[in-house]
Amino acid sequence: MAERSKSYILRLAQWKALVFAVAALLFIVGGAGMQRVVYDPNVLTYFDDQAPDFVAFREVETRFGRSNEIVFLVRSLRGTVYDADVLPVLGAIEERASKIAGVTSVRSLLDLAAIEGVPRKAEGAVIAERLRAVAAERGAELRALVSADATVAAVAAFVPRSVEGDSDVAALAAAARRVASEVEAAFPTADVLLTGRIIIDDAFQTEGRNDFLGPPGLSLLVTTVLLALAFGSLAATGVLILVVCISIVVIIGALGWAGIPLNGISSAAPSVLVGLTVATGVHVVFAWQDALREGRSRVDAVAHAMEWNTWPIALSVATTIVSFLCLNLATSPPFRQLGNVVALGLVVTLVLSFTLLPALLLVIGPSFGRRRRWLEEAMAGLGRYIVMRQLAFTALGACVAAAAIAGLTLVTYDDTFSHYFDERYEVRRATDLFEEKLTGTTILAVSMPAAREGGAGGAEDRAAVAALARWLATQPGVAHVATPFAGQPSNPAMRMTDETGSHMRLEVVLRGVSAAETLALAAATETRAASTHGLDVVVTGLPILSARLSLDSARSMLLATALALVAVSALLLLAVRNARLGLVSVVPNLLPIIMAFGAWGVLVGEVSFAATVVAALTFGIVVDDTVHIVLKYRRARSRGLAPDVALVSSFRSVGVAVLVTTLAIGTGFATFAASGFLVNQHFGLLSALTLAAALVADLLFLPPLLLWAERERPAATPRE
Repeated sequence: MAERSKSYILRLAQWKALVFAVAALLFIVGGAGMQRVVYDPNVLTYFDDQAPDFVAFREVETRFGRSNEIVFLVRSLRGTVYDADVLPVLGAIEERASKIAGVTSVRSLLDLAAIEGVPRKAEGAVIAERLRAVAAERGAELRALVSADATVAAVAAFVPRSVEGDSDVAALAAAARRVASEVEAAFPTADVLLTGRIIIDDAFQTEGRNDFLGPPGLSLLVTTVLLALAFGSLAATGVLILVVCISIVVIIGALGWAGIPLNGISSAAPSVLVGLTVATGVHVVFAWQDALREGRSRVDAVAHAMEWNTWPIALSVATTIVSFLCLNLATSPPFRQLGNVVALGLVVTLVLSFTLLPALLLVIGPSFGRRRRWLEEAMAGLGRYIVMRQLAFTALGACVAAAAIAGLTLVTYDDTFSHYFDERYEVRRATDLFEEKLTGTTILAVSMPAAREGGAGGAEDRAAVAALARWLATQPGVAHVATPFAGQPSNPAMRMTDETGSHMRLEVVLRGVSAAETLALAAATETRAASTHGLDVVVTGLPILSARLSLDSARSMLLATALALVAVSALLLLAVRNARLGLVSVVPNLLPIIMAFGAWGVLVGEVSFAATVVAALTFGIVVDDTVHIVLKYRRARSRGLAPDVALVSSFRSVGVAVLVTTLAIGTGFATFAASGFLVNQHFGLLSALTLAAALVADLLFLPPLLLWAERERPAATPRE
């Protein structure tokens, strides 16, 4: 093996100029492709377009039309919206909003006054008096337009959008923000906040771009500092960072050239690849420095680094690729895309780790990493301490596992779609205000076939619809029900009957309901409506899709995690060629996932659907450190060292690398803790927590298991 490694490095030294040229070309082409990367802000991206629920949703949209809105919330700062210095705000917003390109209609309280026979040109006091009277008579019915205490009113601008193509979301949102800013400047007596589907879509796009550009840069900066401290060499740090950058540019550039858009989830790929690429290369650089410290030549040092790490790197990358490919079982397409992008990126990383990285190490100045020696000795000391107290650490691991399992029972999966953005986003603050003061933002559509041929509207239809509406109005969480024959829909651009008159649409507005409650109401509504209108009744809407996505994602990721467990365990068994070592190596890979979710259950409780993929995703990542520790331990044992001595040797050899790689990968995920998008935030935090737990499991709980696996050989006193 040593001769083959040296022969390969000698050939690489001859062809290194070609390697550098190809890497430069890939970087240039990838960089050009990155300029073509686009972001898909549509929330529908998160749903599988082949799923029955989604197909039904699109059919209902096609049948009754689709329209998205911009909602301006006017909040009086001193009195009510009927006051003389606040009521004109509604008119100013109406006038400006109607001029936004794409807006076809605007609705507010002023329309109601006109319907009631008060002309818009009437004095404000007259309009206000009439509006107060109407609100007193029909308060609950008008709750989408004005709050019960009259401190908040809504102006809705509607933008019809085809089922097949979207309007320019960013331009519409920017125009709406200009309107709000102009009105606030002209009328200091009121605040104007924005919500609605257009604004939510724009928030998705903005956060997706921020999570693509911000976290990778922060992760790269932190990782660079970390590597500089670990290597004690700017040149060695620069080499590895260059490999990281080329890997990311190549894979993201390929997406740009292929015309594949990124979204809020797949935009996490660059940050993930930063950590994983560093985790691959840091072992090579450490081994190269160790060889130079021993006095080896430049070529021999690189050859030693490759010989020492080829098999561990290949195995760790393979297990990680398998783990990410298991995300193809995810219900949500963005997670499938994330898995495939990272898997392909790891293939690029693997190729560069065996070509560009050693070629660069052949040309940079030598560095020895002497400042790291105290940390290596500290790791060896930790190994000796664990050997002497292996029973105590085994018991500690069992207690931690038991506590984590108890914490798992406290984890709940109950997404609230309107809470996908935190309070730093205006759309979240506006949505919370809308739900607190006006009505709900959870809207369901009930599509029912007409009871007679020739169109809806007969006595039978009216009676059935009225009965269903009365029943719905009594259900918990229902704020308003609009029918084809009475009541105003929240979105007038949506038809209440289809063009042929063969189907009718009811609109159900919910407030303060969980995902589980939404699904329960939908199921009960379908059952009740089917008794009068047959099996063609459909209850759908984005809240339905979101709620079912959470449940389906949890089920699919259990299967993905099980598949990853089987595949990774098989690879480990083949690698160590020892059934006991292979089996005990699985424990510190499952335990971190249990520990992370158990801690989350105690500290937080509820997780978004993103958390369901964390177990499958992180399983292949946490196994990397286990692979390096076990293979180094196995190699030490093959040299005739006793189990306890082999363990101390492996800790000295890879302990620092394990620490650095865990910090590097964890940083990549932890940067998403700053995301304002709850899905990415939970995804990043849980992944980082899992990696931290993996470090504890690998350094504290794995060693006693390795010693137990070879307990038939008596342990010796730890010695060098």
